[in-house]
Amino acid sequence: STGKAQAELTALDARLKKTAATATGTSGMFGGGGKFSKGMVAGAAGFAALGAAAVIAGKQLYDVGKELDEAYDTIRTGTGATGKELEKLKRDFRSVAKQVPDDFKTTGTAIADLNTRLGLSGKPLREMSRNMLNLSRMTETDLEGNIKSVSRAFVDWEVPIKRQSKSLNGLFRLGQRSGASVSEIADNMQKFGSPLRTLGFEVGEAAAMFANFERAGVNMQTMVPGLKLAIGNLLSPTDDLRSRFKELGVSTKDPEAGLKRIMDLVGNKSFLNDQQRINLAMEVFGKRAGSDMAEAVKLASRYDPDVLCEEFIDGEEVTCPVLGLGVDA
Repeated sequence: STGKAQAELTALDARLKKTAATATGTSGMFGGGGKFSKGMVAGAAGFAALGAAAVIAGKQLYDVGKELDEAYDTIRTGTGATGKELEKLKRDFRSVAKQVPDDFKTTGTAIADLNTRLGLSGKPLREMSRNMLNLSRMTETDLEGNIKSVSRAFVDWEVPIKRQSKSLNGLFRLGQRSGASVSEIADNMQKFGSPLRTLGFEVGEAAAMFANFERAGVNMQTMVPGLKLAIGNLLSPTDDLRSRFKELGVSTKDPEAGLKRIMDLVGNKSFLNDQQRINLAMEVFGKRAGSDMAEAVKLASRYDPDVLCEEFIDGEEVTCPVLGLGVDA
């Protein structure tokens, strides 16, 4: 079965040798010239048993070989690799297949997709493949979907190869704490990557913010247009809005600090009353999304975003200046 295929990969060479030895041993039961050897009669029953065992062993080897061929085909067609490059990817595959319980086809898919999307090979590819397979299996989520979402986020945020496995661990921690899936957090990171970086967000802060919203049950479809408009208003406020920001201590010269201040004012710990919070939210996030955003930020502010940022940092070393958490990278 495919569940046993992983263990059989490690023992493949040994089985081949054992099968060859069995064949040699059985042929030795005959004497020269077609005559029976002395042990032939006594070993007749044993010969039949050995024959049956050889058939079973041969079937198992055939199944393992077939699964290997299918995995190699997946890698070859998924990456377009040939020659030495393909042989290196096969070695990476064999290394990973020995360390995970997933079937060969699934493991081959991880190798192919991560090589294609992130350009990984060698040790980084092996490590990331193991982590992604473990994540998908433990969370019972789609492997290919996870790879797609995480890879797009990492490319968008330019996460260095040497930090990608730790960043994936950080996303997994956030998923555990927030109840959001890794792919949901990663998708939002990618969608809002450019404007958030303009505001000075680090990758860990972006991940923590979206995990916080997911944990609070915020409808991200509401957040998308509202947050985009807020970012635009911080970067290029109207004269009236600039005056309003000044009254409330919202910095327009430092947009990252300004966004944090707005979140505080609209959030659960604001000195503003409910109507004032909604009015401010409508000014910043837009009339259509303002009231929903005010409620969303209020819900999310029940949780300390710094705690979630720390969860990400446990998996990946980053700094979190926007959320007020300074950590040495």
